[in-house]
Amino acid sequence: MAKKEVLVKFKTITPLWTGDAWQNNREIRPSSLVGSLRFWFAFYWEIVKNGTTEKLDKSGVPKENLSELENPKENKTFREILRKKIEEIDDFDEAIDETLDKLGLSVPSRIFGCTGWKSRIKIEIKDFEEEYIRFDELEFEFPLNTIQQNGNQLSSDFWIRKSLFKNRTDNPLKFFKNVKIKLIATDYWWDKYLNDFFEYFKDKLILVGGKNSFGFGFVNLSLDNNQDKLVIFHSIDNFLKIEKITNITYSGGKNILGFNFKYFLRKKENRNFRKNNFGEQGKSSKIYVSNLLENNSIYLLLLNNPFLEEREIPQHIFNKYVNWLKSLNGDNNNG
Repeated sequence: MAKKEVLVKFKTITPLWTGDAWQNNREIRPSSLVGSLRFWFAFYWEIVKNGTTEKLDKSGVPKENLSELENPKENKTFREILRKKIEEIDDFDEAIDETLDKLGLSVPSRIFGCTGWKSRIKIEIKDFEEEYIRFDELEFEFPLNTIQQNGNQLSSDFWIRKSLFKNRTDNPLKFFKNVKIKLIATDYWWDKYLNDFFEYFKDKLILVGGKNSFGFGFVNLSLDNNQDKLVIFHSIDNFLKIEKITNITYSGGKNILGFNFKYFLRKKENRNFRKNNFGEQGKSSKIYVSNLLENNSIYLLLLNNPFLEEREIPQHIFNKYVNWLKSLNGDNNNG
């Protein structure tokens, strides 16, 4: 069981939040990064590899339990099956994998763990940068100043103050950039599953950590091979779409969070579609927008989560949102 150690980079398009139960982001939480990798691996395993993935509870949390798959009366327990597999297979990890397969445990749970089964990987934080966001450095009106509601100009001040800063606007929020981790597994799990996964998502844009709805956690996932090229992929069977929108005209000199652009889309959208497309309290959105980047561009990301039994957002709706954001390119929209 030779160990495999691989350096993985989260090259941040927008900085990361991996907050704790107290909504603080004092340090990078490895469990948050593992959780994000687990989601994208399960996405890859089901959509790309057409494999069976773990079942989720109503909150979207994996609920597989190894002990529930065992049947002692029929000698179908992990120990019993593994004992027989070891007699047939020299590689201990391969014997474990085939044992879990016989019990019906999904590949994501075999690798990342579940109730009754420990993860086959661990990660160590090797390097990162810090970035601080201050409340008084944020733009709250653009692009919302293009929409009038009940005769008033819209602003995101209230929601960002309450939901992101928890009304503690005197304290800057800490985020993390360009995180590098060491991923540790055995050769078997890396060669059988993980290598192809990282090769597939190499230099592609994904969401990692929390506060994605505010525009944070847009990262370029890659192995540490000094590749800085960002390759955008627009569709995987209608589940994932990404569009880069350039030349956003803004000269106000402040930082604009993705929340503002998402709020702009919500307010332009028909009320009947807001709940399905942008989520409701306690449920995730399907639409994510990055913060405004230094080159006055943003990324619009559509994630039709394949694990949730909800209606997908079709291509023409995504195109509509792209066109609405491109309409912000006019010189009359300066903040």
